[in-house]
Amino acid sequence: MIKIALLDPHPVVHKGFKAFFRKSERIRVINTFFRAKDLYPFLEKRSIDALILEMELVEDSAFEIIKTIKEKHSKTSII
Repeated sequence: MIKIALLDPHPVVHKGFKAFFRKSERIRVINTFFRAKDLYPFLEKRSIDALILEMELVEDSAFEIIKTIKEKHSKTSII
């Protein structure tokens, strides 16, 4: 089972993302996040295989998020 999370500021993207993977037997959406400050504590407690990341974030820098995740969670892929 591939465990994934989403970081995107748009609620409609969250809804579509969950709906798209709802029936998948191989991919499980573990959680979705609107801000990086909510994602980081989650990753300290749970591991994911991949993070789907919106590159144009209002409150956060996608490049800083990538850097932080690669430093602290090197096995997590980022898409």
